[in-house]
Order: sequence, then C-alpha cells, then structure tokens
Amino acid sequence: MKKIISSVFFLLLLINNSFSQSTDIKLAKVGESYAQLYVKPAIDAFGANLNSGFFNTAAVPYNKLLPVSFDINISLRFFGSFFPQSARSFDLSYSDTIIIEGVARPVEYSVKDAPTIIGNTKNAVATGYFTDNGDPAPPQELIGGVINTGVVPLFFPQIQIGTIYGTDAVIRFLPKISVGEFGKFNFFGFAVRHNIDHYFPNSPVNISLQAGYQINNIDDNTDFRILKATDFFVNLQASRSFSSLFTLYGGLQLEKYKGDINYNYVQNEDTEIPVSFSQTADDKFRVILGGNLTVGYFNFNLDANISNRFSLSSGIGVGF
Repeated sequence: MKKIISSVFFLLLLINNSFSQSTDIKLAKVGESYAQLYVKPAIDAFGANLNSGFFNTAAVPYNKLLPVSFDINISLRFFGSFFPQSARSFDLSYSDTIIIEGVARPVEYSVKDAPTIIGNTKNAVATGYFTDNGDPAPPQELIGGVINTGVVPLFFPQIQIGTIYGTDAVIRFLPKISVGEFGKFNFFGFAVRHNIDHYFPNSPVNISLQAGYQINNIDDNTDFRILKATDFFVNLQASRSFSSLFTLYGGLQLEKYKGDINYNYVQNEDTEIPVSFSQTADDKFRVILGGNLTVGYFNFNLDANISNRFSLSSGIGVGF
C-alpha cells in the first residue's frame, strides 16, 4: 500500500524536491532572499490546492427524530493550480561573500529571469562586482527550476463521515511517505461542517458552514524538517439538487496557508548559514462554483476555484 501511495505522490514530491537536503540540494546553493522568491510558487500551489475539494454539495442530512445517522463517502480528490508565466521567473540583486585566494570579499550580484521552482530547469547565472574596488567578480552559478510547468497538480484520498445533529466531518491523512532522494512528506487535514438550512425550513437551497485545519511537512533524508506548514479555512456553502443525479454547488471561503522553511546555505566550503523564513500563500479569499453528478453509490464532481490564481478541483467517490 505504501508503494502505491508513494507513486501517487511522486509528482508532488518532484515539485518539492528543492526542499530536500539530499546530495543534489538546491536551496543550499542560494541565500534567503533568493530562496524566498524561488519557492513562493510552491507555497502558493500548496495553499491553492489544499484549500480545495472539501465539499461537493452543501446538503448535510438532519432529522430531529433521528439526530445521529451513519453516512460515509470515500473519494479520491484531484487538484490543479494554474500559474502565469510571470510566476516562473524573477529578477534579483543581492549581496554575497566569496573567497579569493583565502580572502573573503563582498560582492554585489544581480540575476535576471532566474527560474522559480516551476521555471526553466537550466541553472541561472548571476553577474556582479566586488564592492571594495568595483572590479568584475566571478559569475555565480545558481539553481534552476524543478519542473518547468504552469500547472501544479496534487491528489490524495479523502473520507467524509456523518452525521450528528446535522454535523459531519471530512478527514484527509497520509503517513510519512519516503520517495528516495526526494525526501519525506506527510499530511493531515480535517474539517467540520454544520447544516444551516434546517434553521430555515423554507430555504430553496441547502446551506452549510464549514471550518477546517490542515498541516503538511517535508523532511529530508536525515529527518531534518525543511517545510512545516499550517492552514486554516472557513467557508459558507450552498447547493441545489435539480434531480437525483445532478447538484449545483458553490461557496465563499476565507483561508490562510503559512509555510515555515528551514535550510542551511552553504556560502563556501567553510561557512554554512542557517536560514529560516515564513511565507503565506497569496490566496486569502476564494469563490467556488461546481457541479456534482451522482449515479447509484458513485459520484463525480468538478469545480472552479477563483482567487488570486485559478484552480480546479475534482473528485471520484463512493458513498453509503
């Protein structure tokens, strides 16, 4: 089973191998200011994808004569966040120190069109000058992107269980999965949702309120934690079924995904500088619009998530 899960997450871990301090570590070759711009699309992709796919209908069963019932839906969720060309490269000027004939000398470097984590895989090259005399300094070879793409995908299993007094729960979970040199990934998320429309007997639509919390970590092969991230969200969702087959649904959501990143910058063969910084995903508010098709015990949904970036979410599930 672990081998299957590892294969499922292979592409995800490719996107994140820049967080891994294996022999071909990328972040170890650059300083903090460079790393912040380099990994930002990955943080935004995590936020966009992980905050998607928590519901495919706002209907939560509620019967005051039978307040507790057992319902379960097991699904596989698919996500994709879309990035413009501008998110795949950046320009930067930065200061560094290099060793020349045993002497540490400060240099002002600049680089143009440097690839981000989802940019060109060819290493960027910075040019600069010594600040003590203005002479040209040796060029500095930096790092390239992990995968040159405008779409960042993700998928994982999800379980929805209910209900107690019109309240259900969603759980997403994976144990720590190791995929060779790409490091180790683990993830957990849950959400609690409550039926609102039963307070309004004449409501033409189903209405629910949902809130959730998620964490995900990436460790290198020495169990050093490169990424520790947390996420909070709350949404108001509504849906209407036009038949036993089709449901139209939507929602408004507030969210905050924050990642803490740690690594060691190898400035030269004698100097390693610990680097720690936090980044928050750009998406803070999103509009969700989608549809769900149910055939017997099976359901399929697709929705659009509109925020600072556009993302799609879909799922295939079976419910009882």
